[in-house]
Amino acid sequence: MDTYLTTMQVAALSIAGMCHALLGSIKVPLARQLQIDESRVGGLVSVFGFTLIPMAFAAGIFADSFGRDTVLVAGFVLLIISVLVLAHLGVAAGNRLGGAGQRAQCDAGPVLPASG
Repeated sequence: MDTYLTTMQVAALSIAGMCHALLGSIKVPLARQLQIDESRVGGLVSVFGFTLIPMAFAAGIFADSFGRDTVLVAGFVLLIISVLVLAHLGVAAGNRLGGAGQRAQCDAGPVLPASG
């Protein structure tokens, strides 16, 4: 048995579990922020999980064919592109909704000048 492979599988499953737990804990505030039903947020989380499974197999096949480093770089490039596109779409949707997609302001209170 390959201990490196087993360690990587355990780490990947642990990280995926933490991501799903985090998404589950922010589901209600996220639904309010996006002004959609909680069930739709749950559906989005499920779609994420179900797409993750076949893509893990595809990434393994690509890593065997093209090399692990090439697949990692391609994955990071796709991640950066998707975050940029989603951020652009979020800002555009927020502008249509009257500013809901803009950054939230901090409610920490006024900033006091430093005493010297």
